[in-house]
Amino acid sequence: MRARKTMKQAVKWVGFLGLLPFLGCGSAADSTPESVGTLTSALTGSYSFSGATNVAISGQRAYIARGSSLGVLDLTTGSTVSYTLRTHDVAAAGNYVYALDAVAPGTAPDFSNQGGSGSLNVLSFANPTAPAYAATALRVPVGPFSGIATGGGRFVVSGGTGVLTAGTFAAGALTRSLTRDLGLGQPDVTLSADGAQAYVSTDFDGNSYGITVLNVATGATLDRVPLVSGSSRVLSSPGSATPANFAVTSAAVAGRTFIVAAHTDGMAAIDLTRLDNNPATSPVLRTVSAATLGVVPVHVETSGTTAYVVGSSPSAQLVKVNVDTFRVLGRTALSGTPRGLAVSATAVVIANGSGVQVLDP
Repeated sequence: MRARKTMKQAVKWVGFLGLLPFLGCGSAADSTPESVGTLTSALTGSYSFSGATNVAISGQRAYIARGSSLGVLDLTTGSTVSYTLRTHDVAAAGNYVYALDAVAPGTAPDFSNQGGSGSLNVLSFANPTAPAYAATALRVPVGPFSGIATGGGRFVVSGGTGVLTAGTFAAGALTRSLTRDLGLGQPDVTLSADGAQAYVSTDFDGNSYGITVLNVATGATLDRVPLVSGSSRVLSSPGSATPANFAVTSAAVAGRTFIVAAHTDGMAAIDLTRLDNNPATSPVLRTVSAATLGVVPVHVETSGTTAYVVGSSPSAQLVKVNVDTFRVLGRTALSGTPRGLAVSATAVVIANGSGVQVLDP
């Protein structure tokens, strides 16, 4: 395996800049944000979950990664509970919840967290008041940034400066299918709804970051799409934090042949019909700058024709964008430091470090 120098050297950049209930618990760059009307989303509730950094929604439940535990919020009743299961990133499909412990045993959740293995657990919430393990945990490479995604019965753990791990969950077992090494690091990942393609946030060379599109069944690279450069800028983006929040992230768009990817400089739409793995061409369909968005993005999700972008610089806010035109639809102020985001037809849930905020879509 090639030497992993760049992400390790990033330390000096960053330097400056059994489940038991857990009690207590395209557009050119602009200099000013686009002027828009009042955002229709209204804050419906705030819930305390110390350490909340990532969130997933399935049905009427939100699952919150808290680091030392997994939180659950009933979006209908507002009831909350947490379980003592180390969880730094989370994904959900039906009644199954994928909880990724992205820190190797005995390692701190910082840039020293490299070269080791974390663990992936799958829990069944078929009985929401008595969740149970649905499979034996799978050890996977992690750190210093890692993410989990699921779709179509498949899962992918991005692996950070280790290797990406793809596999399946079936018949009560997590099975590793393949591993891939895509560059100097794979800090996050998104899957298509059918699990056929993975959109992997990638550190290509220590200075250029973007999205690698993979065929999940074969592991073949379909394209590499650079989006932003400058390691110090990317690694120190407001809201980006080890071990599972990296400021280059993507989201699939239902009913469209493109994905959206958010990064330090803004957001891009990547045309999935123009993937040719040719560095001389680009499948980027359109872009919008961070200045036009009015926030430096740290996470993006989509629902219908709307992309939801969160960030904390120059202020904590949620920005809604039309996915087909990249027109900004509106903004709303948030509290804390937004890091993770999940969206359903009935709720927008934002993890901000100290808890979650719930808004109407």
